[in-house]
Amino acid sequence: MKDFESYYQIPVIILGCWLLSVILKSIFNKFIESRRSSLDIDPTNFYFLRNGISFVIYTIGIVIVFMNTPGFQGFGTTIFASAGLFAAIVGFASKEAFANIVSGIFIIIFKPFRVNDLLEFENNQRGFVEDITLRHTVIKDLNNKRIIIPNSTMSSESIINYHISDKRILFHYKVGISYESNVEKATELIQNYLEARKDVLKWEGIDGSTRDTKARIRVTELYDSGVTLRADYWCEDYDTAFNISCLLNKELLILFKENGIEIPYPHRTLVFKDGEPGQAKAKLIQGQES
Repeated sequence: MKDFESYYQIPVIILGCWLLSVILKSIFNKFIESRRSSLDIDPTNFYFLRNGISFVIYTIGIVIVFMNTPGFQGFGTTIFASAGLFAAIVGFASKEAFANIVSGIFIIIFKPFRVNDLLEFENNQRGFVEDITLRHTVIKDLNNKRIIIPNSTMSSESIINYHISDKRILFHYKVGISYESNVEKATELIQNYLEARKDVLKWEGIDGSTRDTKARIRVTELYDSGVTLRADYWCEDYDTAFNISCLLNKELLILFKENGIEIPYPHRTLVFKDGEPGQAKAKLIQGQES
């Protein structure tokens, strides 16, 4: 009867662990939201602690079950009797999990990125850090999809953080014009548009130098069908800079057309061997008749 009561406690302990985990997570969530809005604090540490609560509570629950259940006590003795084999199996199975936990702790301590930071990865994917757990980091990409990346991968991969230390960004906008177009006029149109925008910041070089104009526009490439102009300008953050580039695309379509500036497109020259032009013309006529 006593053994039955001990086994009966197992679901009670599990349920209690689940309820305690839910309650404490809820308290943490409310605390994070209230403090973030009132004190503007970094929530990264709180998110990590919140996600570690379940792990700690369930670990304690398992220990209690083993200590208070007679059948499990014997099982535990058997396990520890073959501790060498058990340690080897657990060590091999938990190698990746342990690496992710350690990497997660290092991320929290050294903070190469934080919750809500905008990151860019080597495969050109971008996204905001939504959560950091014991095992993985959750990235919300620009299409509102979630990317789950193990913490060990996040620690070893090269990452561009747009929000660390300084959110300002030097954006590089590129547009092509034909060789016949007026380069000076195209440069003037781009310059005037950027100068008129209040969300474009005053120019500041990486070396601390300043300029009278907000943007720097240069010819950066001479390619097959045209010339590449690159406009460099500063904004408060990546979102603002990207939005300006989209608006500039729309504006230049109108301004370039009004001022006779052509945006080039690929040209191809077809060379026919003897007799082929006539055959191609005959096929074209047949296609039109059908």
